Amino acid sequence: MSFDDIITRLTDGPNIGLWIRTIGGVCPCQADGTMDGHPFYFRARHGMWTLDACKKGRDPLDEIDIVFQRSGDDPDNGYMPEAAAAKIIFECWCDFQRRTEMPGEETK
Repeated sequence: MSFDDIITRLTDGPNIGLWIRTIGGVCPCQADGTMDGHPFYFRARHGMWTLDACKKGRDPLDEIDIVFQRSGDDPDNGYMPEAAAAKIIFECWCDFQRRTEMPGEETK
């Protein structure tokens, strides 16, 4: 399956793997959705991107109960194309899938 095929499947629903509810904008480029039901927020601006995921039923913008975080360089300085953001989010989801244990959860 190609990355383009994966992108077309990212909006299948909030409880099935990776679901990107919204993505887009400039300065910042933002996205939100769920990773296996855990809400996430993605933001790219000022030369860096961040992704935070929190416990189910919480809001990652509250910065409470964050269970997964990633960050990296944004060479587009907030003008990140949606496809580039989606690829980063997908890569973060792959890391999220490889986690061994999250606070308050049994090991998968």
